[in-house]
Amino acid sequence: MKYTVLVVEDERDQRRALIERESAGFEVAGEAENGFEALELTETLEPDLIITDIRMPMMTGLELARRVRQLRPMVQIVILSGYDSFEYARTAIEYNIISYLLKPISPAELTDELKEIHRKMDEKLGSVLTAPNTDLKLQLHRLSVNEFLLPLMLGSNEEKPDESALFSR
Repeated sequence: MKYTVLVVEDERDQRRALIERESAGFEVAGEAENGFEALELTETLEPDLIITDIRMPMMTGLELARRVRQLRPMVQIVILSGYDSFEYARTAIEYNIISYLLKPISPAELTDELKEIHRKMDEKLGSVLTAPNTDLKLQLHRLSVNEFLLPLMLGSNEEKPDESALFSR
């Protein structure tokens, strides 16, 4: 399965380098240079994964993670940090971060880490999707999981209002 990713990094060159790492089953859905922009994009793009720098102006990556957890609890988050700080790592664990990577990170290390993150995400989804189809009741249950629970878990089950209906009101 291909997952979408939002890249959040305040330094343009590093953001470009991360975006160019479009591999291991991820497709870059968007990019942001600060946490506020990333929060808005999270609502509109509904990414499966967010890769964020830990220290940015206006809103840190940890604050972004805290807010994303409230907004879309199933979005996976990777923290990139140039700081080998126990306090940062402890806070990241509180927000159920899928990975905490220290900069600088080589392209090969990043690719390997993305493959491992993809495997973990597949595993989480696989536990929901892999049920044997032995009878009609089980098939109906599986259909409800795929059509209702899975989009809800991925944060993409919000009803989109019909703009013409809103305009007429």
